[in-house]
Amino acid sequence: MLRICLALVALYPGVFSQAWGCEPMIFGRFADTSAYSKPIKINPDCSFDHEFVVKEATYKVLASISAGAVRDLGNGRVAQRVSNGGSCSLTEQLLFIDCATADLIAIEGIHPKRDWEIGGLSERRVEDIQKPKGPIELGPNSSIAGLVKIAEANGFNYKRDLEDELAGLKRKNRYDPFCGCKLYYPDLAEASQ
Repeated sequence: MLRICLALVALYPGVFSQAWGCEPMIFGRFADTSAYSKPIKINPDCSFDHEFVVKEATYKVLASISAGAVRDLGNGRVAQRVSNGGSCSLTEQLLFIDCATADLIAIEGIHPKRDWEIGGLSERRVEDIQKPKGPIELGPNSSIAGLVKIAEANGFNYKRDLEDELAGLKRKNRYDPFCGCKLYYPDLAEASQ
């Protein structure tokens, strides 16, 4: 739903006023949310699109996690765009893994630069940190150390592991960040981590 709204606003920016707002999809405490209780399904290309419900004290909120297909960068390196969000938030991370060492970095996207805003919407996109808009260009010679330098020089938030992030999800909502290593580099020692 968020993607559809953003697409409409991007196509017709003059139609929507600056006061247009975003409200989260909230379910009552006793609402039937069984449609969102299925476990995550990872596709053969490591992509996924999964919606689930997060229980708060007196209500439930719809949340989602998704990822595009893993890209093989060559030389034992893979990359993937992973998105986390809810009705009024979207945070994309650029996930880069050196499969030979099982070392990773997840660099958070930044708020898009545009002429309009949606009140209450929190959005962070990776397209604005990658070439041609941003300083990051991934390839077979990219390294974790090099990406850390770029992230720090530009004030990008980044993580060196995803253990805490994944631990915060129920087991049925977790994904394997090393899926791309297993797909493209199964013979590398650390790929089976």
